Amino acid sequence: MINLKLLYVGASGGGMIIAGTTKVILNYFVEGLDPLSSGLAARVYHQRIPDVVQMRNGQQCITTTVNSPLT
Repeated sequence: MINLKLLYVGASGGGMIIAGTTKVILNYFVEGLDPLSSGLAARVYHQRIPDVVQMRNGQQCITTTVNSPLT
């Protein structure tokens, strides 16, 4: 018998779509979280130019500027 799981995922946020969708999929299939917890789990995004880190926890978004030695 085949154990098949299906998951439909979508994301908004421009440059964060791929990272957000990938994180939800990994939370569900690898971490074993339920679908709601997978979507609400905290995520961190880093963008090189401009050097910005965004942290999301559920619907709250915190944006922090990173002081990089490379800039």
